Amino acid sequence: MDLQSSGALLRILNLVALVDGDCSVEEGELLESLAKQYKLQAALLSWQDRLSDPNDVAELAGYIAPEHHFLAMKTATMVAGVSRSTQDNSFINPEEDQLLSQLGEALALTPERIAEARHDAEQQLCERPTLWQILYACFGSQFGSPFERQILT
Repeated sequence: MDLQSSGALLRILNLVALVDGDCSVEEGELLESLAKQYKLQAALLSWQDRLSDPNDVAELAGYIAPEHHFLAMKTATMVAGVSRSTQDNSFINPEEDQLLSQLGEALALTPERIAEARHDAEQQLCERPTLWQILYACFGSQFGSPFERQILT
């Protein structure tokens, strides 16, 4: 995944994790660590300077390459599912659902593809991955593990 798509998707995932106001300390630190790593790698890129609102999911989605749209929807759904609090009875709470709906529309995915991405995400979450495992599956080794970094420093 190119740096621009990665950066936009990381920002979207951060918004998804925080939209309901409930993000664990570990999740927040992980997302922050990945964002810092991205900024170091993307120091020469200026696409972020063109953002009128870094919290606008539709604008951010425009920076994700079309071939990554389905993956972006699926990964955002997984982040919403894995970051839910234990009191939540549903897979995705209403705030996250609204943000994911905006994302699906901004990515120009059909309702069928959105449903498929959500289904795939839910199935993969049955394996109980951690947030780090979800992000690593999406971005591969593009970013080093913040846990390895902590051990090495």
